[in-house]
Amino acid sequence: MRGIVKEFSGVRVLNGVSFRLRRGSVHALMGENGAGKSTLMKILCGMYPATQGEIMIDGKTVKISSPIDAKRLGIAMIHQELSAFHELTVAANMFMNREYKRGFLLDDKRMNQAAAEILADLNISIDPKLKMNRLSVAEMQLVEIAKAVCKKHLAAQQKHLSFFDPRGRQNSKTNRKNANKHYLIVSRSNRKTCNNASCVAIR
Repeated sequence: MRGIVKEFSGVRVLNGVSFRLRRGSVHALMGENGAGKSTLMKILCGMYPATQGEIMIDGKTVKISSPIDAKRLGIAMIHQELSAFHELTVAANMFMNREYKRGFLLDDKRMNQAAAEILADLNISIDPKLKMNRLSVAEMQLVEIAKAVCKKHLAAQQKHLSFFDPRGRQNSKTNRKNANKHYLIVSRSNRKTCNNASCVAIR
């Protein structure tokens, strides 16, 4: 992101912000409340249009006018409020709106296998056949991360309070092993974020 400016009704809330991500890094974007972290992420994810500035992926300028554009470019945001379907399985949640089918029926076996491979690749020890209501909040967040980073360039994660439990901490670090696959942004004002990040930017 380079030279990002955002104005709301003539009030400038971002003034020429530049932000560079390194492939495979766990990059923490930190700052006090009102510093503009969420606004910057919403521009990146197509929720807000930038007043000025450009976004580049792999050295090429891209246009992100909507969340659909961001999704096509492999950018996803994991919101603080989880959007899990609690009565469905982990695999069903991970493949929501892009289910594998066999004829007119869902191919649960294939989705379970694919979900297990994705979770194992991220070193997340969760059974994809479990229903989401059997998981802790921290485990649900890990499923959301796995869902977001699967075949993505970038996952932007906002202020998850339980991200720092022992299990969450372990898995945030193992994401770095996927150096050829993902970027990961953790947006949080708490400075304990530094323990889980390979690089830090402060707003």
